[in-house]
Parts: sequence; C-alpha cells; structure tokens
Amino acid sequence: MLEISDLDLDAIVMALQSQDAYEQLWLIDSATGEITFTSRELDPDLDLDDSDLIWIDPLPSRVWYRDGAGG
Repeated sequence: MLEISDLDLDAIVMALQSQDAYEQLWLIDSATGEITFTSRELDPDLDLDDSDLIWIDPLPSRVWYRDGAGG
C-alpha cells in the first residue's frame, strides 16, 4: 500500500494544474506511486484499462482562480 511519503506532491500539483488535459497526460503508477508525463502524441497506443496507471485528472482553472483570489 502506498504511503503519502511515497508520492511526489510537487508533481501531483503540476498535474492538477495542467490545463492541456487532452494533449498531456499525467499518470500515477498505483503500485509504486511514480508519476509520469506523456501525451497522446508520444504514446498513441496507451491503454489505461490494461495497466496500473491512473490518469490524474486536472482541476478546472476556476478552482485555481478561486484559490488565488482567497475565495
């Protein structure tokens, strides 16, 4: 089981802030906690259903705006 200390929190923040969701994919390996970056252009045959990789779905920009505005 992964522990929070096994994760690169800075990389997770970058993944959550990424606004090019269709072009860029930030993935976390559910077994190791390793975070990788790829794109559909670099890896067009990537099948998330057949792997231990989980897509980190970015948060909408309104979340970051609200956070920065103190709301």
